[in-house]
Amino acid sequence: MKNIPRLSFGYVILTVFCGAVVALFRVKNGTDLGLLIVAAAAVLILAAAAAAVRRFCKKYNVPQPEPGKLSFALIACAGFLFLATAFLFFLKGSGSSLLRAVSAVFAAVTGAAALMRLSERDKTERAAGYSLVPVFLVGFYLLLLYRGNGDNPYLSEFGCEIAVFLLVLIGLYASVAGWFLKPRPILRPAAMSWGLAACVQEWLYFLLRHDKVLAIRGFSLGSMVLLSACAFLLAAALLVPPRLLPKPAPEQPDEKDAVKTEEE
Repeated sequence: MKNIPRLSFGYVILTVFCGAVVALFRVKNGTDLGLLIVAAAAVLILAAAAAAVRRFCKKYNVPQPEPGKLSFALIACAGFLFLATAFLFFLKGSGSSLLRAVSAVFAAVTGAAALMRLSERDKTERAAGYSLVPVFLVGFYLLLLYRGNGDNPYLSEFGCEIAVFLLVLIGLYASVAGWFLKPRPILRPAAMSWGLAACVQEWLYFLLRHDKVLAIRGFSLGSMVLLSACAFLLAAALLVPPRLLPKPAPEQPDEKDAVKTEEE
């Protein structure tokens, strides 16, 4: 039981390291092919680490950890960052005033949903429903980002950011799938770690080359805060993966109905 937090925390550290390596290679003006090779290597390393952790847990029958203070703190941080995203989208977002308003309201609703997960202790059907909202927000933002740069013939100018948000979307979907689908013990943690590594890579690259990132149409500081919120959610899911919702108990017949059945 004590090994799980250590394994999970170590896996998160490995994810952050892989994201940092990709960012540093990108900053050094590496070729597109070289960047693709480094990113693919990071993906394989994280997938292999997920498989190793799963094998260890299965071999020694290690139980799944319960949500604790750390995971709740990460979800709370994500909720407040989504609210900050709403504020930044409204003030400094791109596009028409209506589009900025819609994006801000969507981000605010996402922040409220993340905070409401805490009241459910992240164990109920309502918590599962609240966890779906960030998936739709990132999908919505990815569509806006692609549409804003669709007429740009130079994919290298915005392609990495599209890939980052796509990986984050896949990671969030993998974290939510644990509530509803049969767990994928290797693929799901790997997908979540890819999304977290993409967030780390983009933030480090932004700190070193913020002029290039902010020059992308549809991109803003709110986009980076949105990535931070998603990173906290993915880290929380890596530390304590959501479990399958319990099946509803079979309905018990009424006492009166049971008496009538016996009399008949």
